Amino acid sequence: MSKLFTVLVMLFFHVLDDFRLQGILADMKQRSWWKEQEKKEKEKQEQEKKEAQDNKDTQKKQNSELYRHDYIIALFIHSFSWTFMIMLPLAYHQGFSPNGLFLAVFAANLVIHAVVDHLKANAKKINLITDQLIHVAQIVLSAYIVLWLAA
Repeated sequence: MSKLFTVLVMLFFHVLDDFRLQGILADMKQRSWWKEQEKKEKEKQEQEKKEAQDNKDTQKKQNSELYRHDYIIALFIHSFSWTFMIMLPLAYHQGFSPNGLFLAVFAANLVIHAVVDHLKANAKKINLITDQLIHVAQIVLSAYIVLWLAA
């Protein structure tokens, strides 16, 4: 497979993973989704039980604490999936015997993707265009490092 075609496959896998394969992770990586689930759970509990007000307050606090950071694992699961997909063509080029540089690029992509998606989905600091430009830059830089720089 040519190096240029490898980059095109990486870009295709990016689109496939970021827009088609995400499924529930697209929702779960947003804090707002977890808050909505918490709200639904509270409404369900209120319908099922008519408890004293102090018990309800205790339950609300426990639920908030329990799910407060769950979106983070969803971000990393999606980031791992995305990173694996875009690095797969590079792994093919290396005969599926990744070296240390490959693993370093993999780890960097995983962290960068999680941070960028957090900035878009939760912090609301960047828009989709910026998010996608950063991810395309990750792909191009990864290909350059693994296919040309390390070759």
